[in-house]
Amino acid sequence: MDSSLLTTQRAKDGYALLEKLVNNPASDRNNLSALSAQIGNEIQAMIGKKVSPEDTAKAIQADYASGRYK
Repeated sequence: MDSSLLTTQRAKDGYALLEKLVNNPASDRNNLSALSAQIGNEIQAMIGKKVSPEDTAKAIQADYASGRYK
C-alpha cells in the first residue's frame, strides 16, 4: 500500500489493525465468504474512493443485516 494514502494517525492505526486481522484470521466454522468478499469491496472503496470510515461501517452493517451474503 502506498503510505501516502494514509494521511492521519487514525488511518495508519486502522490499516495496521486491518493487516493484523487479515494476517491472523480466527477459526470460524460459519465463514461467510460472500460477505467477506463484499466487505473487502467496501474497504477498497474506502481507501481508493475516499469513502469515510463511518459510511463504510454503515455499508458493511447494512450488507450483514440484509442476509444477502450467505
